[in-house]
Amino acid sequence: MTHSFQTGGPLPPDSAVYIERATDAQVLDHLQKMNYLLFIEPRQQGKTSFAYRVARKLALPNVVFAYVYLNPQATETAWYDMIAPPILRQLGELLPRSDWPLLPQNSNQWRDFLSDIAVAVRQADKRLVIMLDEIGAAKFEGVTEFFSVLRDVFNSRLFEPQFQQLTFWLLGTFHPRNLIKDDTISPFNIAHRLRLPDFTIAEMQALVAKVHWSTEQTDLAQTIHKWTGGQPYLCQRLCAYLAESATLEVEQAIERLKGEDENHLPHILKQLEDNEKLRDYLKQIFAGKRIKFSPSQTRVQAELELLGVIKADAERYCTIRNEIYKQVLAELFLDHVEPARPTIDPNVTGERWAVLVGINLYDNAPYHTLNYAVNDAKAMYNQLLADGYAPDHIVLLTRDKEEKEKVLRNTDIYNALKDMVKKTKPNDSMLFYFSGHGETIENKRYFIAGSSQQEYLDESAVSLSRIQDFMDRPGGADKKIVILDACQTRVTKGAPGIIEAKGLAILLSCGQGQQSYEYPEKELSVFTYFLLEKLADGKATVEAIDTEVKQKVYDWGSEHKQIPTLLPDEHNEEVKRIPLSYHSHQAILGAIMALQHESCFASPDEGNQYR
Repeated sequence: MTHSFQTGGPLPPDSAVYIERATDAQVLDHLQKMNYLLFIEPRQQGKTSFAYRVARKLALPNVVFAYVYLNPQATETAWYDMIAPPILRQLGELLPRSDWPLLPQNSNQWRDFLSDIAVAVRQADKRLVIMLDEIGAAKFEGVTEFFSVLRDVFNSRLFEPQFQQLTFWLLGTFHPRNLIKDDTISPFNIAHRLRLPDFTIAEMQALVAKVHWSTEQTDLAQTIHKWTGGQPYLCQRLCAYLAESATLEVEQAIERLKGEDENHLPHILKQLEDNEKLRDYLKQIFAGKRIKFSPSQTRVQAELELLGVIKADAERYCTIRNEIYKQVLAELFLDHVEPARPTIDPNVTGERWAVLVGINLYDNAPYHTLNYAVNDAKAMYNQLLADGYAPDHIVLLTRDKEEKEKVLRNTDIYNALKDMVKKTKPNDSMLFYFSGHGETIENKRYFIAGSSQQEYLDESAVSLSRIQDFMDRPGGADKKIVILDACQTRVTKGAPGIIEAKGLAILLSCGQGQQSYEYPEKELSVFTYFLLEKLADGKATVEAIDTEVKQKVYDWGSEHKQIPTLLPDEHNEEVKRIPLSYHSHQAILGAIMALQHESCFASPDEGNQYR
């Protein structure tokens, strides 16, 4: 089958690659009731394709559609000259040209015009749906009166029955509060809003099924969905690339998209470049700060949602909309520096895998609630994405302060690590990162899960020795890195034993008997903050982290005696050469530091919490 994926302009009504969403079914009930409808979505979400499809394919008797694509106009007269003639032409035989009403030039005449055509439609026993696409273009002087007429027509249906035959669908990237800007006039609150959501996995599978692929369709659909989140334009664009070449991988198609796209991603970046307020707010979300998703109450969130870069996660917190956006924002924009597209070190081979854990909330004493462990893990996640990790190669496990119902046991962490390690092969690298509480007891290092009990650490905590055992799987990754940002206090019965394992590096945020501190000004831990700073420069080997990060943590506050430590020992040359980041990549640093409120480093004080 020849593919017909389309990445520019609306899809034709009979397009083979149009994918029906729940909205296609919902709109029928609203149409029968002649409800006013709002379709408010970011650019290239399929609004116009949806309108074309409904107008041409929806099998409803006695319904006439008139579609008008709007462009900005400088004057009120020009606005009505743009709208009225197309409506009349699409009425066709219902209203011959000889019977056309006077073309409106102002809002009063606009109401008379609508009344005249509604009478004609009623006499023909028809109903008329006027679709106004790109309604955000309405910015002329007199725009409030224009929308006031639409509301008045709706409210007059009881006493002027011709208006019962007329309804409006408004499509575009706009906020209803901007339609009527005069506070003394009632807002435009008469319409029902319908969403055109991103494709579900099932809808993505239906799209992929349009072509006979060389790979298994279900796997391909899931991979595309993981990267795009179902964003229609991105899905269509990737499918178009993949259909052209049987040997192209999804990740290669994404790189091609980022290099060739001129319509979608550049628009988003341009809007952010021109608006410092949006940019700064987005930095906080990108860096993992938990902000409740409330665009109806928060204007900056509403603007970011309409731009298409944020959405609500499963817990109704703001999150970046998809993994492609995360990479593009990290690579090209957030630090607002001239971006350099990352280049993978040609000497590095194999795939990269990671399990990241951050725990703020603990069920049992003496483990108090932490402030920034979840931020640490999320910032690591963003850094790995920016460094080229595939999203499905990373598992992120967190438990934040508000998540009392969410249980995070040591077995959850062990199982995630075991499952990920099973996927690794020789030449791959495997990273395990933990941020939270820790203890060292009887020669054993433990890292505290959300439900751990101090008297039963063997059974309930995460043991470093077991982490080592899992990662040392025969035939698995030959480069293994464990990074642990946690205290090592309460040491009893001697020092912990030295880890002996080929190709395994263990980086501890502090030495035996020491504490790991938080960095309130950065809303991260001290060690992870400087670790991320080093990872961002693309030259982070184990040796570089052991020397440079250790020194920066020590300089931050030597009186606290937090000195990061490398295991097994400093003489293991093979371990010291293991790379943790492969890209030359500065842009992500802005995201890592997004939560800071001052540009200078703060001095530690007695109030800084430790782990």
